[in-house]
Parts: sequence; structure tokens; C-alpha cells
Amino acid sequence: MKEWLDRIGKLATPVLLAIIALAVAQVALNQSALLDTMDGWDTAPVQSQGFWSGGTQHTFQSAAVTNTNGTAFNVGSPSYPSMGIQVEGISGDTVSFQGTIDNSTWYAVEVVNMSTGAKTTSTTADGVFRLPVGELRFVRTPISGYSAGTITVKGNAPVEAAYALEDTQLGAATDPTYIGDVNFGESLPAGTNNIGDVDILTNVAPAGKAGSINYVNEPAANTAAQIVLAAPGSGVSHIIGLISWSYDSLPDVGSTVIIEDETGNLFKLDIDESGPGFIPWNPGLKAAANDAVTVTLAAGGSGINGIVNLHTWSE
Repeated sequence: MKEWLDRIGKLATPVLLAIIALAVAQVALNQSALLDTMDGWDTAPVQSQGFWSGGTQHTFQSAAVTNTNGTAFNVGSPSYPSMGIQVEGISGDTVSFQGTIDNSTWYAVEVVNMSTGAKTTSTTADGVFRLPVGELRFVRTPISGYSAGTITVKGNAPVEAAYALEDTQLGAATDPTYIGDVNFGESLPAGTNNIGDVDILTNVAPAGKAGSINYVNEPAANTAAQIVLAAPGSGVSHIIGLISWSYDSLPDVGSTVIIEDETGNLFKLDIDESGPGFIPWNPGLKAAANDAVTVTLAAGGSGINGIVNLHTWSE
């Protein structure tokens, strides 16, 4: 019996080593395939709200031929970030857009005409509209002033599935590339833990950088929110680690957030959501040496308040 056990022990060791070698090789192949895929990715910063599924569809009005509230849509379960609403068959009638939290008292809500960019709370013409759901629980599209036509109103609400590449900037796959807190393509820096060929950064925290400063500007309604950093001195540059912003309602079409130094724009992004939104940089976004830096969140429109926050340091 002892002889048989010795033979089994001698066979088990090389088999176990072979299994480990195959696992390591598979990890390497997976990373190689991922880096090959990343070569074609857009390297611009992404203001992302995550990945979305195809969405949940709902019929508010089905071939309606009279004034009716139609069928309300529960947008609070699951939580939908926004939805598209398509109106067809209007002929001298009005379709309104309404929302509620208690499913009892209904209020007009603002949508954006996806063809013209105009904001409205009702329509007298067919079209496709976008509604930022926000904190609403239910949405409906009542018909009023009916005179003719067969009106159908449908909605589609994308379901938030994951936050994987949110608000990150990707470099070329041949360079060290940061995706969130995952670092591809370089040797382990100090203070990190290795899992296969993926380095998990445990000590990179620009928000806690020594000497860093947080700024915030919250002006009056329909006024650009702006932060101005004076020139830091000869041979010294401003470094931006994080910018965040929000509007208290859907901003006008063409609203932007811009970071610029004296040589021009360092960063510019169109904003089409009320927010909040944010972009982190690791390493930081660096301005030219001894250049003043101006950060501007455009005025959002009549009655709309905007806020911009900046985390920065100089080196």
C-alpha cells in the first residue's frame, strides 16, 4: 500500500504543476486579447452613465381617439435614468408629459424634442422626445383637446446594467492604461497587489494628495459657473485631478464644461443631463507651466442653477 501511495504522490505533483501552468497561460492569452481589442477604442474622455440594456418598452396611449390619461409607467422600479417617448397620430390634439412621486398629484415635466433640441411640456405634433426621469416614480402622457386622429404614444426606458468604464480616459494599449483603478500594461508600481497580469492600484488617491485644494462655484440661476486659478509661478503647473458638475434641471442644448489654460482648451465636454457628472484624471490633467487656468460650466438656461467643483494641485 505504501508503494502505491508513493507512486500516486509522485504523479500528483507534475499534474498539479501542469494545471497551474495552463491557468497562467490562459490569463496571459486573455490579457493579450483584451489589449488587442483596446487598440481600436476611442481614447477621448467618456462622460458615461454606465452600460445600458435594450430597455423596457411601455405603451402610454394605444390608438386613442378621445381625451384620456392613458396608462402610466412606473419608472421607479427598477430605477430608470431616462426614457424616450414617441408620439404618433396627432391631428390638432395635444399630448402632455406629466410626472409624479405619489401617483396621485401629477405635474408637467419637461422633455427635449430629439429632432430640434427644444424643451417642452406638451406637443401638438408627432415626434420623439427624451425625458430625464430623475426622482420621478410615475410618468404619463394625457391627451387633451382631442379633435381627430388615432394617437399612439410609446416609451422606451434603458435599464442601467453596469458601471465599468465610467468617466475614464483610456490611453493607447501599448502604454500603461488606467481603467478606473485597474492598470494594464506595465510592471507593478509600489504599493500594488498582483492578480495574474492585472495590477490593482491600492494607493493611488489624487483626492487625498498632499497640498491639493478643492474649489466650488455655485452662481445665480442661468449664470456660468466659473473657477479661475491664478498663474502658479515660473516652472510650476496647475494639475487637475477631478472635475464634477451638476444642473438642477435639464440644461439648454449646447451646454458645455471647459477647462482651459492660456494656450487654449485642455478639456471640453457637451453636457446634456442635469447631473451630477464627473471626470477624474490619473495622472492629473496638466496645464502649461505658469499658466492661469479657467474652468467654466456654461449657463444652463432660464431658471437653471449650475455648480462646478474642482480638485487641483500644482507641481
